[in-house]
Amino acid sequence: MIEQTFLGIAYDQALAGTVGGVVSLAFIRDLTPVKVWLAIFTGFACSAYLTATLSRLGITLVEKFVGPMKHERGDLLAVSFILGLLGVYLVAGVVKLADRFGTDPLDLIRRIRNGSGNP
Repeated sequence: MIEQTFLGIAYDQALAGTVGGVVSLAFIRDLTPVKVWLAIFTGFACSAYLTATLSRLGITLVEKFVGPMKHERGDLLAVSFILGLLGVYLVAGVVKLADRFGTDPLDLIRRIRNGSGNP
């Protein structure tokens, strides 16, 4: 089967991530229309661009303990869906870390190194 892509993004992975972004809306309260579209786009973007990398990393880790595995397309789509579902939270965490780093980088580094408190 030939994989259909646009700008390096597989259509089926993009759809799985977008559905994950839509499903994530069920867990977020008080969203404005702009935040709804932002959540869906974030799910799409995270799944479109992170799926291949995280899938390879995960397969490498699992194969290290289990042995060689058969690579299925459905597994890749499951990773896309999960990234779409969690993409909103992933981006929110990165933005929060960047904000904390911008205000007091040394304190943030100290907290991460010591494992104390919320970064």
